[in-house]
Amino acid sequence: MGTETPTNGKPIASGDEKLLSHQQRGPGVVILVLSWIITLYTLWQMVEMHEMVPGKRFDRYHELGQHAFGKG
Repeated sequence: MGTETPTNGKPIASGDEKLLSHQQRGPGVVILVLSWIITLYTLWQMVEMHEMVPGKRFDRYHELGQHAFGKG
């Protein structure tokens, strides 16, 4: 009763495959957490650079890029 057999005769999932699926979740969770850390860090950088020059606000990425790399 633990495995179902479709028309091609191969089992859909056995107990061993279910156990392995939980072990393979770890690297995916680590990558997701790392991506959120990177996202929040870049957001923090943008907030800090918003008023990098006193009296001048960079409201758009375009304006910040022009300041950082020139009008080129």
